[in-house]
Amino acid sequence: MNTHNTYHNSAEDIKKSKKRILKLKKELDEIMKVSATTEAMKLLKQKSEEEVQQILSVLDEARIEKQSTIEELQNQINDVGDSSKWVDWVKMFGDKIDELKSSTFSFEDKRVLIDQLIDKIVVSSEDKINHKLKVYFKFPYVKDGFKWKFKKDKKGKYIKDGYELINGKKLYTTTFISNLKKKKQ
Repeated sequence: MNTHNTYHNSAEDIKKSKKRILKLKKELDEIMKVSATTEAMKLLKQKSEEEVQQILSVLDEARIEKQSTIEELQNQINDVGDSSKWVDWVKMFGDKIDELKSSTFSFEDKRVLIDQLIDKIVVSSEDKINHKLKVYFKFPYVKDGFKWKFKKDKKGKYIKDGYELINGKKLYTTTFISNLKKKKQ
């Protein structure tokens, strides 16, 4: 997996969203200032009560819309951050697997890792040779992943446009054949 590009895309998305939030917050401040000015005009009898209510109504709708957009962008930032954490987790897990394969990784370290990942393992025998293994993971690791999204650039060429996460499952089931060898007498 090319996690660098994924992380880069995520960082760019977050940066754009944060810029937009700053712009919207400035616009929100302006709305609040205009609302205060409009209220002052009512008190100074420069505008009628009806005119002030109409202006405040329009400003209130704009305020609600901007606040809603800020909240949506904040949620998107959180989602992108979660996705980045997932991709970082994939890299860390890959590194951990490489470490597991090394001779320096002790049996106790392997047991601790398995305890962190697996809830339980159930083995059932169909007969003396065939066995069914069910591994119940603590998190949905089985067949999880991500799928690249593509879009056309200005030249009509398809380029990567982020990714979407694919939910996995917590259960892995397989059948295996025992290779018991009869003792020679």
